[in-house]
Amino acid sequence: MLSDKPALYFPVKVAHPPSKGGHLRLRLSLLGALYPLGIASLIYFRRPQYILPAVLWLLVLFPGVFLYVLLQQFRNLLHGRREEIQSIMSRGTTFTKYLKAFESTRGAQTGALKKTLDRLFYRKYGRSRYYFPLAMNAYLGGLFIVVALTWSRLPLGLPDGFTTIVLKIPGPAICGLAGAFIWGLFDVLRRFEAVDLSPASLHSIWMRMLVASILAPMISGAFTPSLKPLIAFAVGLFPTKEIFDFVRGQARKDLNLTTSAQPAEQPNLHKLQGVSETMVSRLIDEGIESAEQLASYDPFKLLLRTNLQWKTILDIIDQAILFDYFGEKSERLREFGIRGSIELASIQEDFTDDDAAIRAQCEQLVASIACRLEVEEIAVRNAIRNAYEDVQVELLWDLWGDTDPEDDDDVARASEPEEDDGEKTSPIDDDESY
Repeated sequence: MLSDKPALYFPVKVAHPPSKGGHLRLRLSLLGALYPLGIASLIYFRRPQYILPAVLWLLVLFPGVFLYVLLQQFRNLLHGRREEIQSIMSRGTTFTKYLKAFESTRGAQTGALKKTLDRLFYRKYGRSRYYFPLAMNAYLGGLFIVVALTWSRLPLGLPDGFTTIVLKIPGPAICGLAGAFIWGLFDVLRRFEAVDLSPASLHSIWMRMLVASILAPMISGAFTPSLKPLIAFAVGLFPTKEIFDFVRGQARKDLNLTTSAQPAEQPNLHKLQGVSETMVSRLIDEGIESAEQLASYDPFKLLLRTNLQWKTILDIIDQAILFDYFGEKSERLREFGIRGSIELASIQEDFTDDDAAIRAQCEQLVASIACRLEVEEIAVRNAIRNAYEDVQVELLWDLWGDTDPEDDDDVARASEPEEDDGEKTSPIDDDESY
């Protein structure tokens, strides 16, 4: 009969090493002390007319300073996530099996654990990848506050020509920008709490602001004047993709355009047990739009790039592989206690068991499964063998279970740092370490 799924291995929480947060707070404190000192100087030299503009310009700097401080703290959280992944990979032969499943043969021969983690980390969360989105959000966020304050006729000390141009901007455009700006702040805080603040998510904020400023006046134009500000503000709250899809659909309808493309396969991630709408949306953000894609995805990348629990990641990938074999019929296998590929693959071991009774029970189980799925027994046997030999299933099985003590020496040798020969092995090594 089926062997029980091994007990799940939970990543060990590793204490974070000393960070540079103290130096950051010291620099920000010194910088913050300069501002009240400047206000006091204006009062001392009897320049009260400049105090209000100085306070307003502090608001202009808020988006850039806010994002910078938040990202510095986020990198400390990322370091903790990296330590969790390292603690999992360092266990037994997990790292060796990971290389077998997701790295090239050359990488398996020469890649140490640290280098593999660096490749996994810096391609997504390298420090340099945050420079451009941080600059764009600081610039557009500050520009929006300048426009909003000028449009409200608050004194910023700007030239009259600039003020005249700003006052000509339609109200719906300002409301659309306001909606995108406020949603951006909310989204950043939400992703920070979920340890999910990637460069791509920061890019979506400034992109949303640009799109909302253009589309908000156009979309709100079809409504009454009293509703225009509300509709324009709501446009800024919609995801950028949905706005583009709406505009594309309206253009296709107005121009009577038809598409000749073949109909795409319907999404099937929701067919997996326990996958919620929020999880589907998060997986789609990572480019995983089907169970077939999820079945071959790197579980460590999902742990790194999403806020999904480790147990959940292993479970949905395990289910996705089973879905790959039997499609929607895989739901029927739950009647036999088979929810994922690990339970399916474990049947193969019963075929070679020394106990004849266990082998007989295994044959009976296969016959029952074939009858329930309405397929030939040979098809079920073939699926069991393929799952048993699948390197992804082998890795998942190892991540779920315990490891033999004698395997520890193998991964210790694989994870030892290699001697530095003075050459960079990859461009990602140029990123500043955590």
